[in-house]
Amino acid sequence: MVAKQQVNIEEINNYVQKLANKISEMDSESKEIVKNVNSKDAELQKIVNSLKVEIENLKKSTRTAKEIVEQQKKTIKLMITAFKGLVKQDSFIKLKDKIDEWGPETFITKTELKKI
Repeated sequence: MVAKQQVNIEEINNYVQKLANKISEMDSESKEIVKNVNSKDAELQKIVNSLKVEIENLKKSTRTAKEIVEQQKKTIKLMITAFKGLVKQDSFIKLKDKIDEWGPETFITKTELKKI
């Protein structure tokens, strides 16, 4: 019976030793996995930070472009207003020239005008 107990203890000891080896292997593998995950996480964080910087740069560029467009809109509005004024002046000058050409004062005298 002592021999049988000795065999059982040896089997249990071998089994426990195998379990310890397997646990040690799993521990090493899990440490390697954690190391790889942390490395990938750091790489992803760098990418995220880089993208954030790019997004901020794009936002600044967009704001600058909007400001330029708004300035150009104002300039165009001012030009249109100026052109409208020029057209009115030009039309008035043309009308005045036509009236001067026509010379309506030569067709009627002041006395005839007073009668009307």
